[in-house]
Amino acid sequence: MTRLSKLIDGLLSSPTMVKAYNRPLTPFDNSVVPHINSNSNNPIVYQFNTFSTSSYMASQNKKYNDLNEYCNLILTTKLPKTYSKEYINEKVKKNSGWSAYNYWIANEMNLIINLINTIKSHAQIIKNATENRKLGWEINSEILEVADSLYYNQIPKLWCILSGSESQFSHYPLGSFLNDLSIRYQHIDKCLTIGREKNPAFNLGAFYYPQNLLSIFKFETLKTKNQVEDFGCVESLVFQTEMTSRDKEHLRDPPKEGMFVYGLYLWGCHWEKSTSELVDQPIKFKEGNMPLPVIHLTCWLESEKPLLNDTNKSQDLYKCPVFPNRNERDQSVFDIDLMHAGIPAIKWAMRGVCATLKPY
Repeated sequence: MTRLSKLIDGLLSSPTMVKAYNRPLTPFDNSVVPHINSNSNNPIVYQFNTFSTSSYMASQNKKYNDLNEYCNLILTTKLPKTYSKEYINEKVKKNSGWSAYNYWIANEMNLIINLINTIKSHAQIIKNATENRKLGWEINSEILEVADSLYYNQIPKLWCILSGSESQFSHYPLGSFLNDLSIRYQHIDKCLTIGREKNPAFNLGAFYYPQNLLSIFKFETLKTKNQVEDFGCVESLVFQTEMTSRDKEHLRDPPKEGMFVYGLYLWGCHWEKSTSELVDQPIKFKEGNMPLPVIHLTCWLESEKPLLNDTNKSQDLYKCPVFPNRNERDQSVFDIDLMHAGIPAIKWAMRGVCATLKPY
């Protein structure tokens, strides 16, 4: 019956054919989506992959319903409420004015608000189109690409770009992407509200330009040294990192020196918390990456960095590069100090051990 419906639907519409045979309407309601066996006697029918008007309409209705339901879920529960630019400017003025840090964090807030508003706009357009059954008729190619990605539970390419990534990470779940977006927004809002001095820790993975925050930190360190000591700095400033055993949820105050950062993921090896050393990945370890604990970040002149001046540790010290994600490895954001006593750093370098700001 399915093949007969397909053949009938494919008949030409002409007065002669209408008189000879009244073309019946294929039912739309309560229809099923049949599957043609690959061993069909007629390979031409098998190649169609759309088996009849009834099957086509059933699959289209399913797509419309799924997209409508998911877009409605995005609009009602998945996305946070955003601020206007005027409200952001008022927050900045209340928080020490337009300093370098406030310029940076206000720009971060504007970028993530642009992403959230774009997602809301796309979801609303697709929701309206599915309700009016006009998806593909009056919608541009950009919205159609977004709708296709949502239907297959993938992150649309445009959303990836607006989230700060140069490449599309289609393997990452769409639900996790939206949850991460809410976490990012909440953290940036917190950084904007309480300011630089009172913020206990920074989630580097939440920012579009974390390297700008690190540059501000270097500038603050250099400014402090110039005030304490009368000298002109001709050396480069470097970071020293120390893994802590502290939980980011329990941090209440920033450190007396430096800053706490978190949100990094280690690839290619394992970090043993009990001994604070790099070790080989356990055989039963199924995850591709390991979340690193809170890191205490300090800034030093290169000649004064304690780990480099310690002869027992300097040879085993591995400067692990930190990249935005696994696909963008052209230039590292910064390096973290990792080691295992008695094992040369070249071992970890040859394995390609690295860290990322994203879990993909």
